[in-house]
Amino acid sequence: MRIWAYSRFGKAQNGKGMGIKMNKILFEKLNNRKDELYCIDHILEERIMTSDLSSESIYVANYLWKKGVRKGDKVAIILNQEYGYHILSLYFANIWIGAISVPISPGYSGEEKEFVLGKCDPKVIITTEDIIDKLSVKYAGVTEFIDIKQLLAGIRKEMPDELVFSMPSLEGDDVLAILFTAGTTGHAKGVCMSVNTLVVNLKKNGERFGYDSKTRMMLMSPLVHASTITHAIILPALFGFSVVLNEIFNLKLCSRFWDIVEKDEVTVVLSVPSMLASILLFKNHFHHNLEHFKYFMCGSAVLLESLQKEFEQTFKVRVNEFYASTETGIIATTLPDETISNRWKPLEGTTVKISDDGEILVSSNYLFKGYVKDEEETQESLFRDANENIWYRTGDVGVIDEQGFLKITDRKKDIIIKGGFNISPKQVDSIIIKHPNVSEVATVGVPSEMYGEEVVAAVQVKQENQNSENELLQYCRDNMNSMICPSKVLILPQLPKTNMGKIDKKKIQSMITCKKEESYGKL
Repeated sequence: MRIWAYSRFGKAQNGKGMGIKMNKILFEKLNNRKDELYCIDHILEERIMTSDLSSESIYVANYLWKKGVRKGDKVAIILNQEYGYHILSLYFANIWIGAISVPISPGYSGEEKEFVLGKCDPKVIITTEDIIDKLSVKYAGVTEFIDIKQLLAGIRKEMPDELVFSMPSLEGDDVLAILFTAGTTGHAKGVCMSVNTLVVNLKKNGERFGYDSKTRMMLMSPLVHASTITHAIILPALFGFSVVLNEIFNLKLCSRFWDIVEKDEVTVVLSVPSMLASILLFKNHFHHNLEHFKYFMCGSAVLLESLQKEFEQTFKVRVNEFYASTETGIIATTLPDETISNRWKPLEGTTVKISDDGEILVSSNYLFKGYVKDEEETQESLFRDANENIWYRTGDVGVIDEQGFLKITDRKKDIIIKGGFNISPKQVDSIIIKHPNVSEVATVGVPSEMYGEEVVAAVQVKQENQNSENELLQYCRDNMNSMICPSKVLILPQLPKTNMGKIDKKKIQSMITCKKEESYGKL
């Protein structure tokens, strides 16, 4: 078993952590740069100074404190992109109080929202009036609802401009956020992320890539995604740099992507492979001066070597990869001068080893604290070795070479990663099987140049010729959110099985790939 520990201490140590009173440090750092730009918000078309963001976060914190929110309480945030930098104020306000932020996608179905809220038991839910109307009946008297529009309209009139409470300390194992990610059981898992996971880990990453006050990072992901907390809250506050917020990535944004990069003097872009593939579609529009630009940071899904090379050669820019998960924070990255793709060095303080069956295992100070209200999943994902070190099973298969570089070769967990988002095949299966003419279903991920992986469902029907593949696809679109919805449904006479009688997903993937080449075209 090959082990690589990139740490001054020789091996990762699990425990309380480094004793950083993180919220007080971040509060001071914001106060020390009040006259500096914090955010260029293309959603609301505003330039936000650090003093503006800091003031609004204090108003919100005082408001939540008045509502009885205290350290350790959960604050659910269900908002879409249109609220821009105001969502950053909510995250900072929770940090000042010591409350736990629980960002939830407004795109979740009603059932998904109820499941997630049932797991985290929020003290308050900050959302919009239409969502309040849908959820208030079930949670009336249990959870307080706060209408974001009323909150933003009234806080400056009603709340003091200085904290009305003594800020509690957040350090080590204290939980900052609960982030929900797809689970192999079909239900989302709430990952409890601590100060160590979100702050100490990110600080090591920022130091490796030389982030400083001159850095300007561009984001194009949902503001209720983990990347907002990591790259629009923690990293800018720690290193004093500014961020550029945009609408959720789409082809319209692609067409003016380089205009934004040039005009706003962006130095770093946070991306996933599907974004790079989309930007390449507009390569004929590229005529920009990028003297200030440094590189792309790309993660969350497999980056094909061919895509990376084409992108770098076309735009004459560098793409740095990082390997991370919600449960671990950033595990490893390409080194700043590395030229080979899918070849990463673990961060300082992180130990990576390969199990006997090839799975990548990770141990560090940065591991998550478990899944909220899910002891079984926690026990399956974390284990303690003979030396009392705690390890996380990543579900990825890989190798470590003689120089200590990590490379992923396969996936062990039954998870599809589409455009950087984890999707549970079981969740998709559970919806399709409810169709009256479907007797069996298997959802798989197939390679896609655009998304890394695409969702495709293979089904066996009860009565032939009763439903077409397009009709079943429309059923999926009507009954699940767009992110997890299959792009194709393939009807098979019978789903292939292994010798043990289990559905053979590898064979289905191969069949779909062959059929795609014959008649579907590229997904």
